[in-house]
Amino acid sequence: MCQNPLMGEWPAGEERFRPVVDEMRRQVESGLRPTIQVAVDWRGKLVLDAAVGGGASTASHYLLWSATKPAVALALLGLVEEGAIDLDDKVGAIIPEFACNGKEAVTVAHLLTHRGGFPDSDPAVRRKLFPIMRDWDAALNFVCGMELAWEPGSARGYHPFTGWLIVGELVQRLDARPLA
Repeated sequence: MCQNPLMGEWPAGEERFRPVVDEMRRQVESGLRPTIQVAVDWRGKLVLDAAVGGGASTASHYLLWSATKPAVALALLGLVEEGAIDLDDKVGAIIPEFACNGKEAVTVAHLLTHRGGFPDSDPAVRRKLFPIMRDWDAALNFVCGMELAWEPGSARGYHPFTGWLIVGELVQRLDARPLA
């Protein structure tokens, strides 16, 4: 076993995670983060469980918002890399029901940069969308029917649910597998 200065001993063969812990330390020491915790479960085995920073432990709780967005973005960018879609492609070419109410010009790049023009920041939109967010099809139908708040690409505004629902739907349709 190798020594992990934070957690005692590393599980046999898990020295490969030392760079992750070194990066965690670097981020705390630089002031980028007050604490950081990383757990990696590989095929049912906890292979890394580390915490760094003032008072942090592997039992600490963190509130994470938008934690899946990078993974969904990477899935879509993988499809871009494979040539299944281009960043300049119109979303409506893959999701035809989305291309209405001014959203015909929305591109993949607009989605990934929160420039699509159909944010869910308006309280009236949120009141209608939030109760149906756990129903993928109902939420998708709602977002597809939305009107634009601005011309795609002309402004930026956070699309935390609306944009990322469409990114997830693109991944599903292009990859022919459920997003999960």
